Amino acid sequence: MRIAVHGPSVVAEGGRLLHAVAGLVARGHDVRWFGARPPAGLGLEATDDARGRDGWRAQVVVGGRSPWPAAWLGWRTGARV
Repeated sequence: MRIAVHGPSVVAEGGRLLHAVAGLVARGHDVRWFGARPPAGLGLEATDDARGRDGWRAQVVVGGRSPWPAAWLGWRTGARV
């Protein structure tokens, strides 16, 4: 599964949401972190290249409380609605 994470809103939520992202990474999903540098220990690097040079498209977007940042990221990464 290709998962786009809206970093700033996930960090603002903290706790369970960060653990959920860590679990997705541990299970081998293709997780990309968008925004500021991710917390240490997740094994991810930050990116702002929404579609990527490799044509990467998100299947799922993870974000915090407000739906708007995640919706915007989903549009930028080509996630289907």
